[in-house]
Amino acid sequence: MSQAELENRIKGMIEEIEQARVNLSQGKDFGLEAIGERVAAACAEVTALSDEDSVELRPILETLRTDLINFSEELGEISRRLKEIEDQEAEAAKEAQNEAQNGDEG
Repeated sequence: MSQAELENRIKGMIEEIEQARVNLSQGKDFGLEAIGERVAAACAEVTALSDEDSVELRPILETLRTDLINFSEELGEISRRLKEIEDQEAEAAKEAQNEAQNGDEG
Protein backbone atom coordinates (compact mmCIF):
# COMPACT_ATOMS: atom_id res chain seq x y z
CA MET A 1 0.00 0.00 0.00
CA SER A 2 1.32 3.44 -0.84
CA GLN A 3 1.97 6.24 1.62
CA ALA A 4 -0.96 8.22 0.19
CA GLU A 5 -3.34 5.26 0.55
CA LEU A 6 -2.25 4.70 4.14
CA GLU A 7 -2.61 8.38 4.92
CA ASN A 8 -6.16 8.31 3.56
CA ARG A 9 -6.99 5.20 5.57
CA ILE A 10 -5.64 6.77 8.76
CA LYS A 11 -7.52 10.00 8.08
CA GLY A 12 -10.65 7.90 7.63
CA MET A 13 -10.14 6.35 11.07
CA ILE A 14 -9.66 9.81 12.59
CA GLU A 15 -12.94 10.91 11.00
CA GLU A 16 -14.63 7.77 12.36
CA ILE A 17 -13.46 8.62 15.87
CA GLU A 18 -14.71 12.19 15.52
CA GLN A 19 -18.11 10.88 14.39
CA ALA A 20 -18.11 8.35 17.22
CA ARG A 21 -17.62 11.18 19.71
CA VAL A 22 -20.57 13.07 18.20
CA ASN A 23 -22.72 9.93 18.26
CA LEU A 24 -21.73 9.21 21.85
CA SER A 25 -22.69 12.73 22.91
CA GLN A 26 -26.10 12.17 21.30
CA GLY A 27 -26.62 8.80 22.95
CA LYS A 28 -26.27 6.90 19.69
CA ASP A 29 -24.26 3.79 18.88
CA PHE A 30 -20.78 5.05 18.20
CA GLY A 31 -19.53 2.18 16.05
CA LEU A 32 -15.76 1.83 15.66
CA GLU A 33 -16.04 -1.86 14.86
CA ALA A 34 -12.64 -3.58 14.99
CA ILE A 35 -10.86 -0.23 15.34
CA GLY A 36 -8.02 -1.80 17.32
CA GLU A 37 -7.30 -4.36 14.63
CA ARG A 38 -7.55 -1.75 11.89
CA VAL A 39 -5.17 0.61 13.69
CA ALA A 40 -2.72 -2.24 14.26
CA ALA A 41 -2.90 -3.22 10.59
CA ALA A 42 -2.30 0.36 9.47
CA CYS A 43 0.67 0.67 11.83
CA ALA A 44 2.14 -2.56 10.49
CA GLU A 45 1.79 -1.25 6.96
CA VAL A 46 3.43 2.03 7.94
CA THR A 47 6.44 0.14 9.26
CA ALA A 48 6.68 -1.66 5.91
CA LEU A 49 7.13 1.67 4.11
CA SER A 50 10.49 3.27 3.51
CA ASP A 51 11.89 5.22 6.44
CA GLU A 52 11.25 8.48 4.64
CA ASP A 53 7.60 7.66 3.91
CA SER A 54 6.89 6.31 7.38
CA VAL A 55 8.39 9.41 9.03
CA GLU A 56 6.06 11.58 6.98
CA LEU A 57 3.07 9.69 8.41
CA ARG A 58 4.16 10.18 12.02
CA PRO A 59 2.12 13.39 12.62
CA ILE A 60 -1.12 11.81 11.42
CA LEU A 61 -0.42 8.70 13.50
CA GLU A 62 0.08 10.93 16.54
CA THR A 63 -3.27 12.58 15.82
CA LEU A 64 -4.91 9.16 15.61
CA ARG A 65 -3.28 8.11 18.88
CA THR A 66 -4.38 11.29 20.66
CA ASP A 67 -7.94 10.96 19.38
CA LEU A 68 -8.12 7.34 20.53
CA ILE A 69 -6.80 8.25 23.98
CA ASN A 70 -9.28 11.12 24.33
CA PHE A 71 -12.19 8.93 23.22
CA SER A 72 -11.14 6.23 25.66
CA GLU A 73 -11.04 8.78 28.49
CA GLU A 74 -14.51 10.02 27.55
CA LEU A 75 -15.84 6.46 27.64
CA GLY A 76 -14.20 5.94 31.02
CA GLU A 77 -15.83 9.09 32.40
CA ILE A 78 -19.24 7.99 31.13
CA SER A 79 -18.71 4.56 32.68
CA ARG A 80 -17.76 6.17 36.01
CA ARG A 81 -20.86 8.37 35.96
CA LEU A 82 -23.12 5.43 35.14
CA LYS A 83 -21.62 3.49 38.05
CA GLU A 84 -22.30 6.43 40.38
CA ILE A 85 -25.93 6.56 39.22
CA GLU A 86 -26.33 2.80 39.69
CA ASP A 87 -24.84 3.05 43.19
CA GLN A 88 -27.17 5.93 44.09
CA GLU A 89 -30.19 4.04 42.78
CA ALA A 90 -29.21 0.92 44.71
CA GLU A 91 -28.76 2.97 47.89
CA ALA A 92 -32.14 4.67 47.39
CA ALA A 93 -33.83 1.30 46.85
CA LYS A 94 -32.19 -0.07 49.98
CA GLU A 95 -33.34 2.95 52.01
CA ALA A 96 -36.88 2.63 50.64
CA GLN A 97 -36.92 -1.05 51.55
CA ASN A 98 -35.70 -0.27 55.09
CA GLU A 99 -38.35 2.43 55.48
CA ALA A 100 -41.04 0.05 54.27
CA GLN A 101 -39.91 -2.60 56.74
CA ASN A 102 -39.77 -0.09 59.58
CA GLY A 103 -43.25 1.16 58.67
CA ASP A 104 -44.61 -2.39 58.79
CA GLU A 105 -43.13 -2.91 62.24
CA GLY A 106 -44.50 0.32 63.65
